[in-house]
Amino acid sequence: MDRSWLSPPGLRDCRSVSEVCIRKVGARLDEGNFVSGKIASLTVRLEGISEDVIYLLPFFTSGHFDAHTKEDVRKGLLGSVYAPKNFFEIDPDLISPPGAADLGDLVKSGAITDADLDDFLDERQRTRIRTAQELSSFGHWKELEDCVGADVLTQLIGRAELRTLVKTAHGLGKRVIFDLIFNKPLQNYLSGIAPFWIERCGFDVSASMPARLLIAHS
Repeated sequence: MDRSWLSPPGLRDCRSVSEVCIRKVGARLDEGNFVSGKIASLTVRLEGISEDVIYLLPFFTSGHFDAHTKEDVRKGLLGSVYAPKNFFEIDPDLISPPGAADLGDLVKSGAITDADLDDFLDERQRTRIRTAQELSSFGHWKELEDCVGADVLTQLIGRAELRTLVKTAHGLGKRVIFDLIFNKPLQNYLSGIAPFWIERCGFDVSASMPARLLIAHS
């Protein structure tokens, strides 16, 4: 079946693609322990990447256990990026810790959106934080963490850093796509994931199927 219509000309006719596993960008060993690379580390390196398209391997939280057997399915100590635990959650290991992120700048630049608040905050929290700009009313990131919780704050930063990555790439004339592995039982479920991230973070976006890479467009 001809699926060429899935790819807009700007992506079909590009000269080159750089495949990137964010986990490896700026990764290091700390006393023998693996410290993952970060989204922000890739962002600062974009200008030095000559390729036209940045093709991200899955950036979702990696799974460690088989959902049915509960068996540990990791190869080594790290989960596989191709066995996500949650397709709508960015791997926390790829996100800058709150103390290292410039929350004020992320809010001011619009990298954190009202849609993020709708996704992550409960009704009580939304009465306290009505718009993303109101996040700047907190005097310190710890106060915000106390209000929304550590996991939510991490995901808010992750979304913002992912948007900043895409925006920076676009400013350099590059496209950013990402990888999804489709198989028949999960096809309907997975087909809703790419549109979600296109809408939320502005990806130009990709999806891969067993036999070939498909580059989709919003």
